[in-house]
Amino acid sequence: MTEQRRKSAKWGISGSAAIAPPSRYWERPDTSTETFVDGWTRTGDLYRCETDGFWWHMGRSDDCFKPTGQWVSPIEVEGVLTRHKSTRAAAVVEGLDEAGLSCVCAFVVLAEGCEPEKCESELRELCAGTLPRFKQPRRYSFISELPYTATGKGAAVQVERAAAERPKSNVQSPTSLGIAFDFGHWTLDIGH
Repeated sequence: MTEQRRKSAKWGISGSAAIAPPSRYWERPDTSTETFVDGWTRTGDLYRCETDGFWWHMGRSDDCFKPTGQWVSPIEVEGVLTRHKSTRAAAVVEGLDEAGLSCVCAFVVLAEGCEPEKCESELRELCAGTLPRFKQPRRYSFISELPYTATGKGAAVQVERAAAERPKSNVQSPTSLGIAFDFGHWTLDIGH
C-alpha cells in the first residue's frame, strides 16, 4: 500500500494498492509512467489495512475526493447510508454547500412511503454515529432513482451534474461496509 507521494502507507491509513510484476500500456507512455512505478503496478484501488490484518476496500482513487483536505470514499459513505431501512440506494459525490465550499453530497432513493424530512434527520444521526465529521454528508437530495449506464454501472457523472445544478439541496451516496481480503500470492508493501 502506498500513499500519494508513493511512500509506504502506515497501518490504519488509506493507500493505493500496488502489486508486482509491472508491465506497460501499449502506446500510452504517460499512463504507463503513472501506473507502473519502481517495479510495482498501481491499480488505482484504495485500501486501508487495519492493525488486525484486515484489508478494507475504500474505492477507486479517481472516485474519491477531498472536500476538507481529507480523503472521502463515496463507497464508504454510501455503505453507511444504505444501512438505513428506508434507503433503497444512494450515491455520494463532491458538491458545493450554500457558501460555495466543497462538501459531501448524498443522493438517496427512499423506499416507497418514506418521508424525506424524517429520513434525512435519521440519516444525519446514523452518519454522525458512524463516520468522522468530514465524511458526513452536508447536503441530501431525495430522488426517485439513480442513473445507470447501459452496462448497469452507476453513472456518477450524471449525479455530479445534478449536484452542480442543485446548489441548495443536500446530497449523499451509499457506502460499503468494508471487505476483508486474503491476497494469497500477492505481496503488498504496507509499511509500519
